[in-house]
Amino acid sequence: MKSRTAFTLTELIIVVILLGIIVGFALPNYSKSLERAAEKDAAFNLAHIGEAIPMWRSITQTTDVGVWDLPDINNQLNLGIIANDNLTYSCTPGPVVADTNVCTAAYGGTWSLHIHDGEPEPHCASGTCPTCTDSTASGCSHYFN
Repeated sequence: MKSRTAFTLTELIIVVILLGIIVGFALPNYSKSLERAAEKDAAFNLAHIGEAIPMWRSITQTTDVGVWDLPDINNQLNLGIIANDNLTYSCTPGPVVADTNVCTAAYGGTWSLHIHDGEPEPHCASGTCPTCTDSTASGCSHYFN
C-alpha cells in the first residue's frame, strides 16, 4: 500500500476556495468595526474639545476660535489628541453668530461628526455615520450614557 505524504491539487484548491469565502464574509465586518471604532474615537475627542473651549475662552478672553487643524487644537486647548489615519479634526469660528464655533471630525470622505456652541455633544453632520445616526445633539449620546 502506498503512503500519502502530500496534499493533492484538488484538496489545495478546496482549501483556497474556502478561505476566500471566509475572507469575503469577514472583511466587510472588519471594515465596519474599524469605522465604528473611528466614530467612537471622534465622538470622545470632540467631547473633550467641547469641554476645553470654555476654559480656553476664560483664559484668553476671546470668544471665537481661529481656523484650527489638529496641531492647533492640541496646542491652543492643551490637549493630546492623536488622530487615526482616516480622521481629520478642525475647528472654525461660526459664519454668522459670534460664539458659534464649529469643530469637526471627518472620516475620509465618508462621514463627519461635529460639535458647536449650541450643541456641544457630538452628532452626525454629514454622510452616513456608523452609529451616530441622528443629526441632533442626541445623535451620539449612546457613547456618553
